[in-house]
Amino acid sequence: MKWFLNCKTQKDVKAQMRKYRKTYHPDKNQQSAFSNRIMAEIQLEYQQVMSLTQALDMTSDMALRPPWDWDEPWVQEARRKFVRRQEILCQSKLVSELLAQIFFHEEDIENYEVQFEILDVHGEFQMVNRQEYKEYMEWLTVAVETNPALEKMLEHSQYSEGQYPQIFEWLAIDEHFANLLREERECILDNDYGLWWGRKCSGQAVCMDGVIHDICVKIGWFQQFYPKKKVA
Repeated sequence: MKWFLNCKTQKDVKAQMRKYRKTYHPDKNQQSAFSNRIMAEIQLEYQQVMSLTQALDMTSDMALRPPWDWDEPWVQEARRKFVRRQEILCQSKLVSELLAQIFFHEEDIENYEVQFEILDVHGEFQMVNRQEYKEYMEWLTVAVETNPALEKMLEHSQYSEGQYPQIFEWLAIDEHFANLLREERECILDNDYGLWWGRKCSGQAVCMDGVIHDICVKIGWFQQFYPKKKVA
């Protein structure tokens, strides 16, 4: 039963159950038994999915937010406006040399830890730390016994090799932007000399980074730029 993955709330689960009950069991005399059996299965699978999202510290409201299309011109422009409001200065060479000379220390880099790649219940790849990976695999190993649909997740995740994030650029930033990036578990170098964002990509505008889009969604940045429908 793969359709349960689309259910975001308990209300969705019940609505989906009613839909399948009417579709496959039109006889009212059969609906009660079918309802009890299917509802029990759905409830079990739903609880497993929700326990996984909690273990990975993913908030269920993220899935309920409007699907801001990445490629929409107004969405791209909104991201550009967000980045322009931040105080960002590229100092990659300076910071890299100071780290190499041990004037700056890797111990001061927040979220710079071994990470593991997993495939989550939404079919998306995520990087998690060692403790989260351990909790995820413990849950998945048990869950796959009762739900074979999770086998693909197990096959991909169980062979994940831990590795440190690769930082391509160091950008000087202010405290406000640093806090937003911390919430997204980005690498932040914080010492007596300033704050730097360890950007894990390069060769494109900062506004095109996935983390910028995620921040804009989380803080409700896109709402103010949403095109208003023209009245005929």
